[in-house]
Amino acid sequence: MWLGILIVVLLAGSLLAWRLVGAAPDGRLHVTFLDVGSADAILIQTPAGRNVLINGGPSTTRVSDALGRRLSPFNHDLDMLIVASGDEQQVASLPRLLPRFPPQMILFGASEGASFSSQALLEQVDEDGIPLTRAEPGQQLDLGEGAYLKVLDVSPRGATLLLEWDSFRLLMPIGANLDTLAALENGAAVGPITVLLLSQGGYAPLTPPEWVNNLHPQLVVISVAPADKDSLPSSETLETLDGYQVLRTDQNGWIEVMTDGSRLWAASEKAAPPTLLTPTPPDE
Repeated sequence: MWLGILIVVLLAGSLLAWRLVGAAPDGRLHVTFLDVGSADAILIQTPAGRNVLINGGPSTTRVSDALGRRLSPFNHDLDMLIVASGDEQQVASLPRLLPRFPPQMILFGASEGASFSSQALLEQVDEDGIPLTRAEPGQQLDLGEGAYLKVLDVSPRGATLLLEWDSFRLLMPIGANLDTLAALENGAAVGPITVLLLSQGGYAPLTPPEWVNNLHPQLVVISVAPADKDSLPSSETLETLDGYQVLRTDQNGWIEVMTDGSRLWAASEKAAPPTLLTPTPPDE
């Protein structure tokens, strides 16, 4: 009996140790696109050890489970929560998520009263006294160690964000609309990027060929549910992406990209170990 208890204690201790190691900063930038269906829930873990969540998707259970596996078991606080879209599908999980993973501050890029859940979130934030800043184009948030999150545009749908660290650039047009594409000159005003998250699960009007070709990403990520009710990603989008490296949550589960500032690795739930997408410099 005592031997069995000892084995259980040792296993629990080992599991806790592995979780602590996995949650500890490793000097790299990690971005995980959580598998929450046809919505966005993105966890940014910075080289400085900060944790930033963007949106959350429709299910509190799914996003809570995903965060619980990636954050320290002794500290579930978020350094920042970013509401990049107020669509119900994008934020329905957040009002109930706040008590479990309380943020130190919130950047709110959605329209006032965009959905029932976004309004409920604002009321809860006000009640809890969490500092809230309204997103505006041109804002730049310092994430430490030279990593920055920039607000490129704010439309009635929400915010378009650019994450930069050294040569790594991740574009997240979560709240983009057609006016956003025009304001960013179909991507020409942004320039080549490393990773592109498609808006609205690959909705064709928001993924025109000019947009993708001007951005010329090394990796394209699509957050979408299996058998999406709107048949996303659109067939026209998939034709546009021919020749690009693409990962999809409906096919690959969660998707994680990691960078040391120059090289890029990608891993996913339903794939092999992390793959180096950027060639190793000749001097290494």
